[in-house]
Amino acid sequence: MKQLFFSVFLLCATIATAQDVKPRQSISIYGGLGAYLDHPSAVSGYNAPGIQQDFKSNPFVFGADYTRQWRKRWHYVVSAQGALQYTTSVTTIQAPQNLPPNISRIDSQSDNLEAVQFMLGGGLRYQAIKRKWLIISGQLGLFGSYIQDRDATPGQIGLLVGDPNNLTWEYAGTIDDEINRQFIPVLQYGIIAQVPLSFCPRLSVGVDVFHYTSPYFLRGSWSRVNTETNLPITLGGYRYRWDNLVGALRLTYQI
Repeated sequence: MKQLFFSVFLLCATIATAQDVKPRQSISIYGGLGAYLDHPSAVSGYNAPGIQQDFKSNPFVFGADYTRQWRKRWHYVVSAQGALQYTTSVTTIQAPQNLPPNISRIDSQSDNLEAVQFMLGGGLRYQAIKRKWLIISGQLGLFGSYIQDRDATPGQIGLLVGDPNNLTWEYAGTIDDEINRQFIPVLQYGIIAQVPLSFCPRLSVGVDVFHYTSPYFLRGSWSRVNTETNLPITLGGYRYRWDNLVGALRLTYQI
C-alpha cells in the first residue's frame, strides 16, 4: 500500500514538474489608435529653398500575436498586423526667387490621403513585472510592411496676385502626394500591461503603448513651370517617415 501511494505521489510530482517547465504560450488580439504627430519633411530638388511640407498621421492599428516562452521571463513574438492610415499633408510654397511686387502672398495646398497597410514580423518580449494580478512587459519588434494607397490625387497650388483692390488667383504649379506602394521596414517598441481575470486565469486583458516608426512612408513632388517658356521655375520632391505613438486594448489567452 505504501509503495502504491509513493508511486502515485511520484507520478503526480513528475506531471506537475513537467507542467512547470513547459514553455508558456499565448495568443493575443488587439486594436487601437495612433495620436497625431506633426512632422515637417526635408525637401530636395531644383531651386528648393522655401518649400515646406507638414504632415499629420492618424493610424488605426489592429492585429494578432503568438508568444512562446524562450528563457525564463523572455518570450519571442510572431505578429500579423494591419493598419488603416489617415494622413493629412500641407504644402506651402515660399518662392526662393524674387517675385514681382504684385504678388502679395503664397498659397498652401492641403491633401487628405488614405492607405491600407499590412505588416508581418516578430520580436522579443521581456516580463519585467510578473504578479498574479499584474504583468508588465517590454517588447521590441521588427516588421516587413506593404502599403497600398487608397486615395492619391494631385492638387493644384496657386499664387494670389494683383493689387490689394483687385486680387486674382494665378495657377502656380502641381502638388502630388502618394503613400509608398512598396515594402518598407517598421520598428516597434513599447510596453504592455496585462491583468489576469480571476474567473478565468488563462484569460487576461491589457493595454499597449507602442511607438511605430518607418522610413520613406509618404513621398510627394511639386512643380511650378513658366507658362510662357515652359521651363521649370521651382520643382522637387520630398519623403516623410511614419512616426506614431499607438495605444491599444489587448485580449490574451494562455494556451
